[in-house]
Amino acid sequence: MTTVVYCSATGKVAHPSREAATSALRIACDAAQRHRQRKQPRTVYRCPACELWHLTSQSRRQWLMWPGRRSHR
Repeated sequence: MTTVVYCSATGKVAHPSREAATSALRIACDAAQRHRQRKQPRTVYRCPACELWHLTSQSRRQWLMWPGRRSHR
C-alpha cells in the first residue's frame, strides 16, 4: 500500500521526484482522455512551498506567470 503525501500549502498530491510526478502525469493524462475530461494535467513542477513535485493543468508559461507562486517561499 502506497502512502499519499499532500502539500500543506496547496493541498495537492506531492510526489517525491520529478520521475514519480512524470509517471503520475502519464497515468492521469490517460485516465482524463479515457473519461473525456476537459481539464487535463499538462506538466509537472517543483513546489516552492514543500519542495516536492506536483501536477498542474496549466501550461509551464501560465504557472511561471502565476503571482501566488512566489508567495510560498
